[in-house]
Amino acid sequence: MNKSIIALFLIISLCTQSIVNASYAVDVNMDVSGTLTSSDLKCLASLNQKLIIQGWDGGHGLNQHLASAFKLAVSSGFASSPIDVYAFFCSQCGGNNPISSAVKQLVSYCQSNGVNFGTLWIDVEQCTGCWGSTSANTAFVTQAVQTAASLGVNVGIYTSSGEWPLVVGSLSSLSQYPLWYAHYDGNPSFSDPKFFQFAGWKTPAMKQYDENKSQCGVYVDMNYFTGSSTSTSSSSSTTTSSDSTSGAITSGASTSGASTSGASTSGTSGTSGNSDSTSGAITSGASTSGASTSGTSSTSGTSGSTSGGGSSSTSGSSGSTSGTSSTSGSSGSTSGTSSTSGSSGSTSGNSGSTSATSSTSGSSGQV
Repeated sequence: MNKSIIALFLIISLCTQSIVNASYAVDVNMDVSGTLTSSDLKCLASLNQKLIIQGWDGGHGLNQHLASAFKLAVSSGFASSPIDVYAFFCSQCGGNNPISSAVKQLVSYCQSNGVNFGTLWIDVEQCTGCWGSTSANTAFVTQAVQTAASLGVNVGIYTSSGEWPLVVGSLSSLSQYPLWYAHYDGNPSFSDPKFFQFAGWKTPAMKQYDENKSQCGVYVDMNYFTGSSTSTSSSSSTTTSSDSTSGAITSGASTSGASTSGASTSGTSGTSGNSDSTSGAITSGASTSGASTSGTSSTSGTSGSTSGGGSSSTSGSSGSTSGTSSTSGSSGSTSGTSSTSGSSGSTSGNSGSTSATSSTSGSSGQV
């Protein structure tokens, strides 16, 4: 075999390895997780290598559908790669303080119900009425991450270059944990370093590149990761390592609050929607900051730009608006149609841009 043939085989091998290592994941929020069928999940598993399910939704607390959705997903084809869990905690939301207790409640539930997740992703993003001062938020988020790590589970952080500074300012001491970032450019690649190189992070574990898309009849957020980014550890571990940092990927936040099947809000008031890279507080779209939602939903954020159709309004400190939604703010891009926030509840959405045709405000209603 001559050198040219050997070289050709090497090139083919490298290209094949690159394709195999590039993987796709979808995430679902609390509301959607309760409606999934085996048929839905088998279809999703044929198109994606990973699933992320929302485990905690601000003021709405623990996702009671988590265990059943997790087990159904495993039996329907998502057994080869660890299923992840993401959680939106907020300091001003009922049932979230002390944060150490909320995190322990979620992890204990998972361990008791066979939810052996790969990575627990802590969702950090703006939400109307959900957060206090920057210094208080910094302490809250830091304790959430450190508590989870001390319980022996893999921990990662979901956020965006726009949302992070709005919540925790210049905090950079958590950059040793895997980053799942939101940038809704529709490009499943890490070719956008300015959107993940912030707060001390240099390389990402996963990217949320689109959200609120219908796949297999289910509204999901679209995520990209490389094979080496996934975690294989289980939530059943009870060791107290304070710096367990390997993570897989996660998909954005979903919605908390009174739920339609779309995003809902949780917390004391308002909801945070998805944000792209925005400098204002963000809000967007029907469902999620990450997690996808289906159906009508209500979300109100404090920033972000909204793109997409539908009659929704987004108020925030940033954004460019396309479609029939209105956005006010100084910067950022959020895609999606967000609507009004209910009288109570907070919603944490995935950062990134939001697309959806959600609206309608309810009495409460995250992503």
